[in-house]
Amino acid sequence: MAEEILPLFEGFKDPDTRPLSGLNIQQILVELAEDINAALRKRGGFAQFVTFTADFIGQLTPLQLVDILKNYGLLSFVHLGDELATVNPLVDGGRGTSG
Repeated sequence: MAEEILPLFEGFKDPDTRPLSGLNIQQILVELAEDINAALRKRGGFAQFVTFTADFIGQLTPLQLVDILKNYGLLSFVHLGDELATVNPLVDGGRGTSG
């Protein structure tokens, strides 16, 4: 299993700036676009007229995709990123801070 996954991440040195198309995941991008479009149609309003394509998603970095999904209300977080950066999983079952 790991042998199958590792080639996907070869050369993926900077996940903040490298587009998703740099990975060998074209079919996943197609399925992701279909799922995002279905969620937007179900949501209604102006969002139902927005269409995501695999090519568009592939041009995004992982963080850009997360931001877009968050802005469309398709992704939410229990903890914000800054808050997670201070969480120590060894303290209070992950609810404490490392300070």
